[in-house]
Amino acid sequence: MNAALRLSPLLDPQLQKLLVEAIRGGEIERAYRSIPGYPLHYPGQAAYAERCLWLDRLLLPRGWTRSDPDLQVVFTSPCGKFRLVTMAGDPNTGREGSGPKTRRKGPRTREAVRHNRRLSQERVQLRLFGKVEAEDPLTLFLLVSQDRRRGRLRAELSLPIKAVQVGSQMQYEWLWREFLLDEESNPRRNQRIPTTVDFELEER
Repeated sequence: MNAALRLSPLLDPQLQKLLVEAIRGGEIERAYRSIPGYPLHYPGQAAYAERCLWLDRLLLPRGWTRSDPDLQVVFTSPCGKFRLVTMAGDPNTGREGSGPKTRRKGPRTREAVRHNRRLSQERVQLRLFGKVEAEDPLTLFLLVSQDRRRGRLRAELSLPIKAVQVGSQMQYEWLWREFLLDEESNPRRNQRIPTTVDFELEER
């Protein structure tokens, strides 16, 4: 078992399904933009933008709210105790081991990580959509990685409690990591993104 705690007993299965749908939607868009002529960084930007769009369409009808502070898309849970941001990870995303890194982040993200650490030191009990004895939300990272060398798409939902900049990257200490996705990286290019999301989730 990794030093990071697993979230499995705490993650709402409906939320997990929504996040995976959004990730796959973003990766199909990446496939459409991965053709000669586009700038090399554009497919990743397109995947991020489409993933945010899917999250918007999937989470807002279920009571989540969205804000865009400093051009960063942030979703807040119905209970107001959790924030969700999505970003690119690295090949360690969704795998046991040292944990993923990200590109260098700004002061807002660093402060969110410091806040997570303060709450963890107070031994806050974490439960999605449950009660958390805290004044401000915890910030969860939805990390997505295309591991081209292994041909895998991986994703995880994790809670960082420490961030250190090393060169152009950020290294993290994680309180827990929940692996959401590990599958072949070959989204079907003929699968179009619908203008509205149409699938049902079983209500509890």
